[in-house]
Amino acid sequence: VVIAIVLWWLGASWLVATTSFQSLLLNAVALAFVTELDELIYTVLVPEDIKATVQSYAIARPLRANNPFAVDDQEVCWESFKARRDRHLFLRIVGMALTVFVVVGLPVLFMRCMQ
Repeated sequence: VVIAIVLWWLGASWLVATTSFQSLLLNAVALAFVTELDELIYTVLVPEDIKATVQSYAIARPLRANNPFAVDDQEVCWESFKARRDRHLFLRIVGMALTVFVVVGLPVLFMRCMQ
């Protein structure tokens, strides 16, 4: 939220300081691109199953009031499902990190060291 407020403040100051209409239009489009860049990156780089997993996360419910230590079969099943889901998510995140390293890191390494 703080980043969005600072970005809004700097962008508004930047647009107010613009002198011509063409520059104003170009700066407004650039500001819109910068503010939407995080969602664009999420949409392009994150696989659909990770997006579905992120959507499936919910706030944990409190335990039942009558017996807070009671565990039934449904809760055990749900806990094992969450453990598998979390492990799968971790493996997908590691895979995404390796992909980003290959896509971004190797060209940078090539440009820095091999040219």
